[in-house]
Amino acid sequence: MKRGNNNRITSIRVYYQIYSRIPTNSDWIALYKRGMENNYYVTYKYVDSRIPFVEFEAPREVYEYEFRYHSGSQPKTHDVVRSDVIYVENTDIIVAESDGGVIAVSWDIHSQEKTSSDWIALFKVTEANNRNFIGDYKYVDINSNATVFLAPTEPGEYEIRYFSYNVGRYTTFRKSNPVIIN
Repeated sequence: MKRGNNNRITSIRVYYQIYSRIPTNSDWIALYKRGMENNYYVTYKYVDSRIPFVEFEAPREVYEYEFRYHSGSQPKTHDVVRSDVIYVENTDIIVAESDGGVIAVSWDIHSQEKTSSDWIALFKVTEANNRNFIGDYKYVDINSNATVFLAPTEPGEYEIRYFSYNVGRYTTFRKSNPVIIN
């Protein structure tokens, strides 16, 4: 496994040894979300029978995964062998800090691709409705990882919520730490 920024795994090298048949260049290895049927892989690569491994970009979405080896001579619904489960943990971070009359926010989102339709907003911690944000929402600048909000005048406990276009327009994707305004 290769690691990149923030010690995140960026690629996975999958080694294979098949004894029940001779590997051929029509065999393939696929990455699956754990429990998915063989027709629903995330990605796949054909093996090169001269090289005992295949290298994949590491999945980013928080989930449990496994690799499965498929023989080109068998139906796609069958696999020859499966790897151990690989756990992709949440390394996304949103930090909010109250500094005078503003709330400074920074984020590092890895588990989803950032889009120009992602947005963040300030909420009371107790607010259940994601449409009831305080002040204005802000679209995420995909080239920046920080912004500021004006601090509310009403004392209370607040948080920043991040909404990913890939997850759903009003579905909370990540929340910051609580910020107390006195």
